[in-house]
This record gives sequence, structure tokens and C-alpha cells, in this order.
Amino acid sequence: MPDPAQQTLPPDQPALTPVKLIQTYTAEDWEAFVEEWAEGFDPAYDQVARIGGAGDMGRDVIGHIEPATVRPRPCDIYQCKHYDHPLQPGDVWGELGKLCVHTHLGHYPIPRRYRFAPPRNVGPKLYNLLNSTDKLRAELIANWDTHCRRKISEVEEFPLVGALRAYVEQFDLSVVWYLTPAEIVNQHSRTQYWHRRFKIDPPPRPDPPPPPPDVQTHEFPYVERLLDAYAHHLGKPVTLADLPSLPTKIMSNFTQSRGTFFIADALARFSRDHFPGGFDGVKQHVHDGVVDVTLASHPDGFECLLAALRQAASLPLPGSGLSPYVGPADKKGMCHHLANDGKLAWVQS
Repeated sequence: MPDPAQQTLPPDQPALTPVKLIQTYTAEDWEAFVEEWAEGFDPAYDQVARIGGAGDMGRDVIGHIEPATVRPRPCDIYQCKHYDHPLQPGDVWGELGKLCVHTHLGHYPIPRRYRFAPPRNVGPKLYNLLNSTDKLRAELIANWDTHCRRKISEVEEFPLVGALRAYVEQFDLSVVWYLTPAEIVNQHSRTQYWHRRFKIDPPPRPDPPPPPPDVQTHEFPYVERLLDAYAHHLGKPVTLADLPSLPTKIMSNFTQSRGTFFIADALARFSRDHFPGGFDGVKQHVHDGVVDVTLASHPDGFECLLAALRQAASLPLPGSGLSPYVGPADKKGMCHHLANDGKLAWVQS
């Protein structure tokens, strides 16, 4: 699959539109794209499963509507057909045969929806057939021996006779339709994967939530290092309960430190959704930029802390997808994340 980020007209934009770009995917890339697309429904599926390959029984991507505790589990089926031409009737008879045979045998329930997903749309002949279930059924029956009888299974034939023929003749083919490339692209743009795929329409970063009133368990390591720094500065032990009675600059620093810790925490979640690995890369850059400051001589641990935070806030960042979203508060917060990880300390032993 071409990497849109490597294309240069204009900067950070794909040379091809998304609708054109998806036509260049491999069949495997296309299934992965449709799996991402299926995450964009509102309300969301309980689960999206991609099982395309040998033995998939004509189900590339499945949208499960109910939890796994509900059996049989109702679903929607998406059949990914990545060809170099608009979808034609001859491209779908085998898939419709699988749908009829496997639901007839009870291998899975009749889906609520069955959708072909072709990146080059459907051709006019198939479009007309999909608009007439009677004609679609008649053509499926007429093409059964050629496209279905010996091709649904490598070890078993399914002649269209007896109970199977009666089943096909009454099967409600109105569940079968198709998705246009524009529909797929538009829905994909509402998922967390869009910017990662196409490097366009940068996702907005949500406002970070305020820190909870009480220190949380996962904050204990960096908070302990803050208390060490305050104690080193004041020349006496300091606990959380002591903070309100300490000089204003100490309490102010503690409040700001917790605020930036949670700002960076929110950035980590944002990065995980849109720029995987980006947060860890920036955090490592901050570590490399401030670790020498923490090892230098300072009057006390509090002054070391302040010097490291100043250094972090002023650090330029290497170019990355996440960099434009990173502000001084994030970089200060990363210092506390690094302290939480045991990689920075304000009082050297």
C-alpha cells in the first residue's frame, strides 16, 4: 500500500484523493480498511471481526450486533471485493452461493445486512440486478452450476436440488446491497484511523480533564519525588497533609505539577488513538533534554525541579505527527511521567 505521507503535492496531503488511493490497496489492505471503517458506526457494533481468508464462508468482515452471550449472534456481513474493475454479476455469484449454503446449513444466521464493499463501485449490470431481488435470484440460480456447485467447498459439491433449491428460491435477497467508495471513505473519516491513513484533516485534540481532587494511586511515584524535593528545599520532612501550611510557591508548584501530569496523560491517550508511538517518542526526547539538568549541581531538589521544568518547556521537538499538538504544559507533564517511571529524580542520592 502506498504511504500517503511520502507523497508531496501539497505537503502532508496525499497526491491521490482517498477514493482514488483506496483503489491502489492490496486485497489484504482493503479488508483491513473495511474493518477500520466498520468501527465508525453510531451506534457502534458490539464487536467487529475480520476473518477473511480460507474458510471464511463468505464473511470477510463481520459486525456483531449483540454480545457474545446472545446465540445465535445477529450480525452484518461485509464482503470485500478489491478488483481492478467495477463489480460485475460474475464476481458475486460465488459469494451469494456461500451465503445461501452456509445459512441453510446453519453455520451462521442470515445476516441483518449483507454488503459488498468494492473500491471501484459496482457496474450497471450488477446495480440493476441488486435493485430487483427476483432477477437477482433468477440469475443466481441460472449461474449456480458454473459459479457455485463445485466452488463453495474444495471437498464437497452443492447441487441446486431438493431442500437447498427450495431454500434459495425463498431466500430474502433484499438483505444484499453494496457500499459505494464515497460512503466507505466518508464513514472512515469519522474513525480514529482516518488521519493515520491519509494524513489529512488533522484530528482535534480534546480539552484535557482537570485532575481529580485526591491524589490517585498511579500518581504516587512522581508525587513522592515532589515531596522529596520540597523537603530538601525546606530542610524538613514533607507529607501531603503538610502542603496547605507550606509556602505558597510550594503548594502552587504541586497544583501545577498535578495539572500538567494529567494534561500529558490526556496527550498520551490522544496519541494512542491517532499517532501510535508518538507520545513515547516525545517523552524520550524530553528525557534526553532534561536528564543532564537533573544531574547538575543545584541549591536543592526544588531548584533542580524548577530548572528541569524550564528546560523541558523550552525544548524544540523533532518533526512528527504529534509535535504540533505538544505544548509547554505537556512537556512539563512528561517530566512527571518520567519521574513516575523512575527515570528522573529531583534529589540525587
